[in-house]
Amino acid sequence: ERVKAVHDIITAHPDRNYTIDELAAVCGLPSATMRKCFKGMYGSPVYQFIKNYRMQYAADLLLSDRSRLIADIAQSVGYDNASKFSAAFRTVMGVTPQDYRKGGDRFGKG
Repeated sequence: ERVKAVHDIITAHPDRNYTIDELAAVCGLPSATMRKCFKGMYGSPVYQFIKNYRMQYAADLLLSDRSRLIADIAQSVGYDNASKFSAAFRTVMGVTPQDYRKGGDRFGKG
């Protein structure tokens, strides 16, 4: 239940950058314990979960609001630098944000 609070904060604020210590304080557990419990519950380390969640959220925005600039979407998921966002997106999704937006239906979306 405590670790679920960490999940809820991460998903409610994808634009925020949290430290492990901040997240551990949310649930009142030591950092190492929170990391271990989080991975046990959600199947991936905290930072990997955050990155994957952000990229999936960004992917949804790319298709649902096609008039929105990619740089704006990058900021909405915590990236001030559009090129770093693009690199992270490509790592997780396998394509650039531009290509994803163009061919969303080919990637199981849209």
